[in-house]
Amino acid sequence: MECVVQGIIEAQHVEALEILLQELCGVRKQGLRIPELCLKSVPNLGSVESEIRILCDLEKPEDTWTIRHVGGPMRGSGAEKSSFLVRPVQESKVTKNALIFF
Repeated sequence: MECVVQGIIEAQHVEALEILLQELCGVRKQGLRIPELCLKSVPNLGSVESEIRILCDLEKPEDTWTIRHVGGPMRGSGAEKSSFLVRPVQESKVTKNALIFF
């Protein structure tokens, strides 16, 4: 299931997003955990499209988080001549204490 929200998501909206997902799934609050949160910038919000994915491994007893940044596509004369898209990807593991910065 995917829920798309356009605009700026502030901290108070995260709880509202969880409530929306609970209602859509028909589950109680205790049983719902969000395994992935994707934040995207689209061309009208920034110079190039990029995204940050915050992923949680639900299989482990203690939350293990991965932050993945997918940058904008390669630009320039080389990019115009190629028939494929090249985007930089960076991935890091973080503790739940680091999530307050997102």
